[in-house]
Amino acid sequence: MPRKLEKQIALLWQNESFGLVYSSSIYVIQSDGRIIGLYNRSTSDGNFYPQILEEPLIGNCNGVLARKKCFETELFDENLLALEDWDLWTRLATKFFFKHIDGPLEAYRLHQRRMTRSYQQILLATKTMFNKLFTDIHSSPNQYEAFRRGHLWLGLAYLQSGDETHARTEYTIAIRMNPRSVGNYLRFLSSFIAPQPYNSIQVLLEHKMMDSTRRKNRLLP
Repeated sequence: MPRKLEKQIALLWQNESFGLVYSSSIYVIQSDGRIIGLYNRSTSDGNFYPQILEEPLIGNCNGVLARKKCFETELFDENLLALEDWDLWTRLATKFFFKHIDGPLEAYRLHQRRMTRSYQQILLATKTMFNKLFTDIHSSPNQYEAFRRGHLWLGLAYLQSGDETHARTEYTIAIRMNPRSVGNYLRFLSSFIAPQPYNSIQVLLEHKMMDSTRRKNRLLP
């Protein structure tokens, strides 16, 4: 979006303690550029760990500006074929403070060819990330909720790859971990809506559920 870098650089100049600046929301647009939704991320600042263990609160590289020193200590894991951004942000969160900037600085376009990598690669990367973070999640103060969300992410990855059976198994585990969460049931029901290919209805539903969960856990106002 216009003035993205200008706004982020200004924040980095204002406070040397922040290593990374990210946008708090993102437009969801159709292939013709029409805005159809607004996906809200976290508005938290400072120490992002262990919040980021629960889900990729920052998003991909498009909405992020990081200092050079961040990459003097941590780099992308080249063995990951997907979710390499979430993996990097998680490691950087153990060493640097993060800062959000209000408002959308980017747009996520929905179109038939938007996934440049196979869904199987995304599924494999999701499993890898879950295993990578398992020890830290187990020792986090909010481990139960973090594990529930981990199963939701695995369910989503299975659904994207066209494996509705395993997706529903993961969603069922999440339901058992927190039977009072409406989002668990809605995600389970979403597995019956044209599960392959992953469509715009499911994208918007997933974003709505994540927004609702974050507000409930006071990650958003």
